[in-house]
Amino acid sequence: MRKTLFPVMAIGAAGLLTLTASLVAAQTTVPASVTETAKYVTDRLTTELKLTPEQIPKVQAINEKSTAELEKMIEKFAADTTAASDAALVQALVQTSHSNTAQLKTVLTPEQFAMHQRNRADRLALNQTEIMTYTLDLSRSQILAVERINSQSAPRILAAVEAPAGSAPAAAPNALAPWAAPGEPQTSQ
Repeated sequence: MRKTLFPVMAIGAAGLLTLTASLVAAQTTVPASVTETAKYVTDRLTTELKLTPEQIPKVQAINEKSTAELEKMIEKFAADTTAASDAALVQALVQTSHSNTAQLKTVLTPEQFAMHQRNRADRLALNQTEIMTYTLDLSRSQILAVERINSQSAPRILAAVEAPAGSAPAAAPNALAPWAAPGEPQTSQ
């Protein structure tokens, strides 16, 4: 049975894609309610984007809705661990992430939204590292190595997620295989 984490739902489509792939493999759970998870994401966005007191409850509500939707989707697909189910789950997660981003755009100023978009790769890398640190109980030296790898792979993952369906982005043909060490060939699974 697939189990999952929810603390990173607002990271973006790439974050959700990576989270799904990581969690399917890790079979791990972080106890967190929808509200706690949404608050975690909102707090990070508050710091990153300098949200105003008026924006914070709106962003919190958007994140709570998206987190609840993600949780329902993951539970829906939990029993079926086939590749087809995983693909359907990833598609549903990406759609929810795009919806979350569109809703955030209505609350954020143009400058905040531009910053939100510019920082996606950094948020993704940080989120991947947090998930891996928790699920794999990494040592300090492992965390630093994982953080470096995640920072290098995040832009390629974003490029792959944003590519039109059925096409590989020209700059990142193996973007979904970021685990190869520098200099090693990357292969898709």
